[in-house]
Amino acid sequence: MITPRRIQLAAFGAAVAIATGVFGASMLSAVAPSTDGQPAQATLDQANPSNGQGGWGNAFGVPDGSGLRPYIRDLSVTNGGTTSPVITGGLPTAPAAENDLTAVVNPINVCATGQSSNCYAQPNRASIAVAYRGTGGPDDLHTDFSLPAAAATNPRITADSVIDMTIGLRTYAGTNLRWTWVNGEPLYWNYDAAAQTVHVRFHPATMPVGADGVANAGCSQIPVSTCTVTRSVSEALQPQILLSLDNTLSSGFAGSLFGSKSAYIGSLDGLIDPASPTQSTLTYGIAAPHLLANGGDRRGTLYGILSDSLLQSGFGITPSSFTGSEFSINRTSDSAAAGSDAVSWSAWSAGENGTAGRLLTISDISFSAPKFRVTRGSSAAALRKHVTVKIGRSRSAARLARDLGLRKPSGGRLTLKGRASSKKGCAIRGTAIKALRKGTCRYTVTAFTTAKKKAGSRSGAFTVTK
Repeated sequence: MITPRRIQLAAFGAAVAIATGVFGASMLSAVAPSTDGQPAQATLDQANPSNGQGGWGNAFGVPDGSGLRPYIRDLSVTNGGTTSPVITGGLPTAPAAENDLTAVVNPINVCATGQSSNCYAQPNRASIAVAYRGTGGPDDLHTDFSLPAAAATNPRITADSVIDMTIGLRTYAGTNLRWTWVNGEPLYWNYDAAAQTVHVRFHPATMPVGADGVANAGCSQIPVSTCTVTRSVSEALQPQILLSLDNTLSSGFAGSLFGSKSAYIGSLDGLIDPASPTQSTLTYGIAAPHLLANGGDRRGTLYGILSDSLLQSGFGITPSSFTGSEFSINRTSDSAAAGSDAVSWSAWSAGENGTAGRLLTISDISFSAPKFRVTRGSSAAALRKHVTVKIGRSRSAARLARDLGLRKPSGGRLTLKGRASSKKGCAIRGTAIKALRKGTCRYTVTAFTTAKKKAGSRSGAFTVTK
């Protein structure tokens, strides 16, 4: 049997090496292929479904595994101010009419009857694809919402839509869930271990489609290392979620979510050492063909949610004082960046976003297999050098950018934004911040190119003294 690379994890009580990603070894499938066809749920629930792979029946040793697999408890789509329920309380599981929507839970890497290699007795992953019914009946399902035929779906799905989904995990997936990946921009994420549910809300994104329906030539290696496909055949808008059910990974990662835009895969690996938090690292990677289907340069986005518990336990950072300057983020592999690799942080709250923490966004990423190393070691410490400014003095945007290691593009410009909590202690005066009162001044510096495109953003603080 050929198995994916696995590294046993402990919880945050000791140094642990982590290697997680969207896909397993290249010999095994990771998600349903990024083509337009999708087997019906009733077909996948059987043992030995007609798609030539093992089904949920095989996974649980029963003719019909529908009562044991994960299921979609609730699904809705919001366009503008209008929210359209699709699935409520777990029903229906199939679209009732042409152009109606559903969501299908696919078992990944399950052995069919008689199969003994390149598979598992029970799935190590499950993919969830939002689909619509075509003209061929209830089993004619499609997942690419960029196609002309998808324009008539009820409701319509575009890149601006908000997909809101609650997944009931049941016993197997609830026990074995580790990380979760979403093809799109995460807006909300909540993992409820007691209720065995996950709730995710996101904007769907496009992903590349290769000549054989999947990106190949190394593009699916985990951790991300290479992708020699030059150009995709097409770009598919596919609302898709992947659940890792690999129980060799730490159960502490059951609440982890990451996502991407315009990428075929993503990966996360690193070292979390609560005993020496300045030595902890995370490395994010994404892979896709260098060019879009139309021949233009591909630019992608990577999202990673760092919960307050990870910031505190893994990196020794007090969430309430987080500025972003605690981390150094460097592109560590692939060719030199042709995009800006713009880094930004945004706060997440449990009430609004389901998880308290910070969302890391790296945008305008060039391909084919870039990786980004997040550290709070010596390099990050250098960026956090102690800066003091006397009352009445000012510190320019250029100096503040240098304090944080933010580079201004040639001919570009810098902008400043003060934190509301610092408005009494300092104030922005043109292209500088003036110290007004003793205390701490918190701020954000953003760099723009000559074309007025955001090139990067970092937050920091300095001490105001007499």
